[in-house]
Amino acid sequence: MYDKTVEEIAKALGANVEKGLTREKVRQNQEKFGKNALKIKSKSLFKKIVEPFLDVFTVMLIVAGVLGFVQGNTLDVILVAVIIAVDAGISYVQQFSTDRILGALRNTIPQKVAVLREGKKIQIDATDLVVGDVIYLYEGEKIPTDCRLLAESGLTINESILTGETEAVRKKVGALHGDKKIYEQSNMLFSGTFVASGSATGLVVAVGNNTEYGRIAKLVAGSATISPIQQKTAKFVSKIAIAVVIVAVLALILAIWRGIETVEALRFALALTVSAVPEGLPITISIILAFGMKRMAKKRALVTNMRAIETIGAVNVIATDKTGTLTENRLSVQGFWRIGDKKYQGLSVKKHLATTGVKDFYAATLMAAAPSDLASDPLDVAMLNFAEKISVLPKYELVKNYPFEQSLAASGNLWEATDDSLTLFVKGAPEGILAHCNLKHTDYDQCLMKIGEFGSQGFRVIAIASEKIAKVKQNSERFTFSNRLTFIG
Repeated sequence: MYDKTVEEIAKALGANVEKGLTREKVRQNQEKFGKNALKIKSKSLFKKIVEPFLDVFTVMLIVAGVLGFVQGNTLDVILVAVIIAVDAGISYVQQFSTDRILGALRNTIPQKVAVLREGKKIQIDATDLVVGDVIYLYEGEKIPTDCRLLAESGLTINESILTGETEAVRKKVGALHGDKKIYEQSNMLFSGTFVASGSATGLVVAVGNNTEYGRIAKLVAGSATISPIQQKTAKFVSKIAIAVVIVAVLALILAIWRGIETVEALRFALALTVSAVPEGLPITISIILAFGMKRMAKKRALVTNMRAIETIGAVNVIATDKTGTLTENRLSVQGFWRIGDKKYQGLSVKKHLATTGVKDFYAATLMAAAPSDLASDPLDVAMLNFAEKISVLPKYELVKNYPFEQSLAASGNLWEATDDSLTLFVKGAPEGILAHCNLKHTDYDQCLMKIGEFGSQGFRVIAIASEKIAKVKQNSERFTFSNRLTFIG
């Protein structure tokens, strides 16, 4: 898709980049291309049932049980059968409970996406997207499908999940020529990657398993590894089996040589074989691993395969993208501070709205955050939820929204007052904002101390500032600010 024009792609997919898809076209494309959900081939019910009996030790127990049955030793057969049943039961219970919890977790946090349908911009679940949809993406969002880029503003994408490169990649509109690898397709947005900065409009060209991420997921789904404990157990069982067979054969030969009847000698050799099998070892291992899973569950760690417990014990470092995986990526404002505030301010709105200047702080927060129709980033949503507690807004009109600028580590909004004056409200990394503020040395040091205090408590710290603007450059998508910012808080 990267080597075709937008018009060619839209025509091939039956898409309308100006008005979006109609309901009928959505239905048709969903039937043709499927839903936007990964369908990974799971184990069949039959495989799940027989899997506990395919273990090397279990097979050895079954052989021992058969030999006991041939020998007519009912007690041994019953004992072996009970051990196998208990071992399988533990596996079934753990597998069922883990699958149930994981299934619930997968359905907990659906991703919402802004999409153009029948000329209207609406929010839908990412799983309801279809090929041909026009979607809007903003800073911090996970890209839900493979898309061809239609428009962008300061757009950079984190494609580390596909390429392994952590540095954000700049994207641009326009067809490319020649054979391009994934990391060279600068006009494509891929499922599973993240918007590092800026905003974009894209045309969905692939969903579900047909995306680049879906193809990787299908390859990984078929892989199966043998845990260290399984390898060690298999070696141990092999050695036992060889030793038992050798001893049993020698015992049979010696018994016959001493004049014992062949049937009685064979019965003795079988009894020796059964008695040499450590029937209690498999269930002992299963119980130990089950207790390990239970202890990990108490610490909110789910294990799908009991044998993986021993594998986890060999892990030294775990690297994970926690946002949206281990956390829900939902932020909320926990407090605010301005120069002159003696201590950490809480969120008792009624109390603090009566304090001089606090209403101005709430208003500035509202004006620095992205407008509600563009606020998809959790930070903007949190700031809006906090700032909308004020009842009266300043009489300003939004002139322009500037998405996150990587080089400045900030974003902002340009507002026009009733007297036609322009004010830029910005939010971003506090060190960067403070470096452009006209602060006294004592105030600057006080700000740094408060940033360190908030940071030590695990808070994400955002600075807010403003600047009077004389004029705006026409058609300027990116924004800059001078060294005359007024620090707000």
